Amino acid sequence: MEAELNLVLAILGVLLLLFLTIFGLLVHSGLFTKFEIRAGKPPFDNLLVAYRFARGPYKNAGNLFTEVHLLAPSLKTIGVYYDDPQEVSSSDLRFIVGAVLDDSDDEKSKENEKILLDQGYKLITFPAVSNAITTTFPFKNTLSIFIAVSRVYPQLNEFIKVRSLCAHPMIEVYDKGTIVFVAPLARQDEFYVPE
Repeated sequence: MEAELNLVLAILGVLLLLFLTIFGLLVHSGLFTKFEIRAGKPPFDNLLVAYRFARGPYKNAGNLFTEVHLLAPSLKTIGVYYDDPQEVSSSDLRFIVGAVLDDSDDEKSKENEKILLDQGYKLITFPAVSNAITTTFPFKNTLSIFIAVSRVYPQLNEFIKVRSLCAHPMIEVYDKGTIVFVAPLARQDEFYVPE
């Protein structure tokens, strides 16, 4: 009888530790992080981007992010999402994934550009915009991405809808522990790439 009780207590202890570990991971990944959505100048100017265009479910972007990160791990990565998944079928969603290149002439910058171009990436320069909807979210691990997408986009869309704004496309820039979400309010057509 005492052995059974000890076994039950041990199992409950392990389950409690497992629950606390998962909860801690979720908290660390941003589950309760506060973020502020605002309209204003985005945290970057012109962006030189090496990208790949894709069509299909946005969840497929993960493979492209992995690929570009393996090719140029020191660079910021970027995703640009052109269609509203609530209005366009998942097989028709358009997006690009790539890396933000440093437009300086230093050797490492040119090396990264050559690597990406040799792998079939294309180049585009996105313009500086004076006004956009922006927010940031911590990027600790892959789980942070899922939490950010499920928390940020509903509030971002609500912010845009309540104010009757025309903000598109949706841009995510991943940089040193932060995901920057940007929806331009001006020069939107200059963020679209040829298919």
